[in-house]
Amino acid sequence: MPKTALAPMTKLDLTILLPTYNEAANVAPLLRAVDRALQGVAVRYEIVFVDDSSDMTPDVITRMQEVYKNVRLIRRSPEQRTGLATALVEGFTAAKGEYILCMDSDLQHPPYVIPNLIARLRETNADVTVATRYAAGGSAEGLGTIYRRAVSHLCRLASWMIIPQTRKTTDPGSGFFMFRKSIIDGLDFRGLQGFKILIDILARTKGLKVSEAPYTFQKRINDQSKATVEQGIAFLRHLVLLKWQSLAPRAAEKSKSIESAIPARQEPRDWGRIVGTVLIDGAIAIVIGLVGWYLVGYYAAFNYLYTGYEDWIYHAFRVKSLQDHGLVAWDHIWSNGIGYWKLYQYVAHYIMLGAVELTGLPITKVLLLSLVVLYIGLRVVLYLTLRLLGVSRVFSILPVIASYTIVQEWGSMQDYSIYIAFIAFPLYLLLWIATFRDLKWIYVLAAVTGAVWTFHPVLGFNASILLGLLTIFSRLKSDLSKIFRVGAVYFIAAAPFLTSYFTAGYFFTNPLFKSYIYLTTSVLAPYGGLSMLYWFLFGITWLLVIWRSQLIPTWTKVLLVYASVYFVLIYLGQKDYLPNFLVQFQFSRGITAVAFSLVLVFGVVLQRTLGTIGGLGVKIIGTILIAAGLVHAVDIASRYYVSPPVNEIQNAVAEYFADHDLPKGSVFTENVSEATYFAPSGVRYVTSYNEHMQPHPYSTRLRVLMNSRLGYTGISQAHLRNIENYATVLGIEYLFLPAASPLVTGLTIKEGSMFELVALENSEPLTDAIAVLRNTRPIISAFAVSRPNVSDRLLDDDLRLPTLHVASYKPWDERIAEMADLMRSSAVVPIEVGFVPTNVLEIGKESFPELDMLDDPIVFVNQSYDNKWQVISSESEEWSIHPSTLRLMVLEKSGDIPGQSLTLLNEWPWWYWPVQSLGIMTTLLVTLWTVKAHGLVGISIKKLFRYVSK
Repeated sequence: MPKTALAPMTKLDLTILLPTYNEAANVAPLLRAVDRALQGVAVRYEIVFVDDSSDMTPDVITRMQEVYKNVRLIRRSPEQRTGLATALVEGFTAAKGEYILCMDSDLQHPPYVIPNLIARLRETNADVTVATRYAAGGSAEGLGTIYRRAVSHLCRLASWMIIPQTRKTTDPGSGFFMFRKSIIDGLDFRGLQGFKILIDILARTKGLKVSEAPYTFQKRINDQSKATVEQGIAFLRHLVLLKWQSLAPRAAEKSKSIESAIPARQEPRDWGRIVGTVLIDGAIAIVIGLVGWYLVGYYAAFNYLYTGYEDWIYHAFRVKSLQDHGLVAWDHIWSNGIGYWKLYQYVAHYIMLGAVELTGLPITKVLLLSLVVLYIGLRVVLYLTLRLLGVSRVFSILPVIASYTIVQEWGSMQDYSIYIAFIAFPLYLLLWIATFRDLKWIYVLAAVTGAVWTFHPVLGFNASILLGLLTIFSRLKSDLSKIFRVGAVYFIAAAPFLTSYFTAGYFFTNPLFKSYIYLTTSVLAPYGGLSMLYWFLFGITWLLVIWRSQLIPTWTKVLLVYASVYFVLIYLGQKDYLPNFLVQFQFSRGITAVAFSLVLVFGVVLQRTLGTIGGLGVKIIGTILIAAGLVHAVDIASRYYVSPPVNEIQNAVAEYFADHDLPKGSVFTENVSEATYFAPSGVRYVTSYNEHMQPHPYSTRLRVLMNSRLGYTGISQAHLRNIENYATVLGIEYLFLPAASPLVTGLTIKEGSMFELVALENSEPLTDAIAVLRNTRPIISAFAVSRPNVSDRLLDDDLRLPTLHVASYKPWDERIAEMADLMRSSAVVPIEVGFVPTNVLEIGKESFPELDMLDDPIVFVNQSYDNKWQVISSESEEWSIHPSTLRLMVLEKSGDIPGQSLTLLNEWPWWYWPVQSLGIMTTLLVTLWTVKAHGLVGISIKKLFRYVSK
């Protein structure tokens, strides 16, 4: 715009704008200082206050108008008070001067600088002159704390990076500046946000000449600064919005040019280009797979994964059990019996059994190879999915490579069953996205969502939330009848899980697994289960969504919010702010699945925002981040939380019973899953990995009592008696303990001790020897006793399951002690028990003792109580089975007890398998109906991707 040069002594028409908010104490000193500063300066000026105050500020200004006749007051109504920027805009409209000077009213902008600004404007003939804290001669000491200074510098750097026009000044966030009023003519300030209006003026006006005058930012004299963290966030958001406003026209033009370049459908396809694209993407997918092979491929050369915990080898045992016995309803081998009809997720194990039968390889080898295939295959699928969603190669490769840095995935691989469940997750997300695009898939999605509960509860938990979010944020929310039908399909498909959940209950007898401690320990450090790169992409994605929200598909924003809330819930759970019923779903195990969903979010958001800008710079930054992801992935794969593979595991229990008779009683060992896999069939264990299937807390209690680190605190006689009591009641015959454990000496040192040391066994890859202790006293698995000799405390007392407090185990310890005393007395008649694999008990296996001498006899069987036990021998209708206080079995019979053996059977409920079929049957029927109803007989994966990509 044309400018008129100023003669040195020409009088300026100047308006000084002073926005005020509760500045009653500063008004009078400020006016006096301005008056002193401008005495002798050739300028004609007015002072305009724009007031939003709730105190006496307007009254003070009104009184000062009697002294200073050039003062005007604009008093804004409460609904007009929308911030500093809008106050200044209102002042712009009211200003009568040819030039406008903006400054704060809190005396941090010293009025004696005003003449310098006027002089600088005259010398440079500039459009804008900025009073700067950061040029030579200036100072920001008035900011006070290091924190406020750091924030100021960060905001300054952010302004320069996001809004290039602000680089004309060293202090773009300054609120102290002077400009020609004519430069804002025609600017539309409607919808203005923020409070740094200088940035708006610089960003919205092209070709401005800017000069500067240094000054010292003063300390606040009266009241306190009104700067807040919220204002800092608002400032950054304002920068992003300004940038978007400047880029929107360019993006629109580019979009039009792209649309005009798209060939009409009638034109022949460029098969050469299509083949080239397929070949290039195939090559990239291979390279992505090779990266995964470099990180985890060495697993394929080994036979076992040594995790130091039971998860992985437990699943190997479950596959072995399916191979040997099929899907059993009950198994004697763990924790005095466990009923597997209660929420046992068998799908993953059957998949692995199929792979074992197909390949002929050992079970553990197949499990290791499946980890390698899954680890690589998930990335290849995610990359191809992003490409089919229309994401460029750079923005597809970047999040996929970043997924190799998901720390929590290494924990999921140790868990195994949850990792196998991730087979379905990318495909589930595709179906979910397709349903967001076209609700014709909604019934299929509802059926699949319900069915995946049977695959794994963590997967069902996540999928159900996603279905709920789709219902809320899609067009489905306006059709209540359809929502009802979708809900019906979902609950029918989820019946296999929900029926068992509500009939058997889903609870952990180990209180640790439903507490904040589990959420804390199960999330791998140091970045909440993710990585520094992942969190960086997560933050960038949020900024891009805020910046260009209208370009982002709804499903992408829903997934991003879902992931954010998920991580917040985990954080709250770790701080013990969530209820136990929610924590017991162990949703921290789903971090890996949520992280995989973010791969799609990252790619689509980067493409929809930065992809429209293009340019070499974006590609270079993307390439640098890909390289950083590769380095980071290699570093993570070499950390301590990555379990080492081994070729041999030498288990002490297996070694011992390879040369000795199988025990009549049960065995205690720290890693019961490992022992169960390697030891001969027929060995029974007193503890269990499946602590959500037990009616009692004995696994947890015994692990605590047998803790090998007890030597640091010492072992009391009461502690040793407690172990002996549990051994008596639960029929423990062998203890396998670290040789260095003080329990070895404590339990064997006295003459006539209950246990004796019988062997030392090696346990590879651990270097510590294992001491084998044998119970020298008779093992009683069942006994008869006169009803009057049994305390009601052992029959009818309702003990609550323990909590995290040690004292909560005291009632259980006391009842165990009472039962042990009873079993050691002469009042009981031992009965031999035959444990027939896997779900049959023979009470009085060889001969049932004569019980005529007992008054009103009852039979205790030290097996876990389950309401599916039934007597199947003669006169079975006269027997009743109910739980004791200790959650073990009690048998009673009306009339005399005959001297013959009893056979007990634990079988699937009659409804179990029909209900279990509902998930897969509902999914198949709903899919067939959808295909027929919508004319999708020729449906293919290609068409599904086409729905998604639209």
